Amino acid sequence: MKRFGKILKILIVVCMLAVVGFMGLRGCQTSDQSPLSELSPALAAFPEGEVLQFKQTDPLSDDGVLYAYAVYYNKDSGTLQVTLRYSNRLFQRIKEQHVDFTREDISFTVSGANETEVLWSCSGEKQAEMDKYIYHYEQYVFTGVSFEGVEVIYANIHFDVEGVEAPSSVGIWYNVGLDKVYKN
Repeated sequence: MKRFGKILKILIVVCMLAVVGFMGLRGCQTSDQSPLSELSPALAAFPEGEVLQFKQTDPLSDDGVLYAYAVYYNKDSGTLQVTLRYSNRLFQRIKEQHVDFTREDISFTVSGANETEVLWSCSGEKQAEMDKYIYHYEQYVFTGVSFEGVEVIYANIHFDVEGVEAPSSVGIWYNVGLDKVYKN
């Protein structure tokens, strides 16, 4: 009986360590901001100090669909770069319901808004994409982006398929003072 108690105790400790280890691994995976975080050629061409980087505090959308990071901006040209991430499981769930659904049916926009309305919206040009862990990453460059008169700039994901709600949005810049929020 003593032997059974020892074995049970060891099994419980091993299971608890496995759960804690899995949670730590998932935490590292979900907070990984290394894929496609470097400057794209479109922004790397600007002289040093002219490209500003936004340090986000909450890069995940409220519904958990979209994650945005590596936000860079050149004010003179109105060029904004952002890396966007969504789960491959999301893609597979939609594909199960709509067999013709492809990654090309997913698009991204950025939009500037104030408290009551969206003031502008624009599409970007995909610079790169990759898969890592359970996520799909895409890096975009948007041109003609202006911070003038907007309170928030959102990154939006759209699904061009009937019956799938869209867009999901995550704030990538909040108007709390451009010079204070952005760092050279």
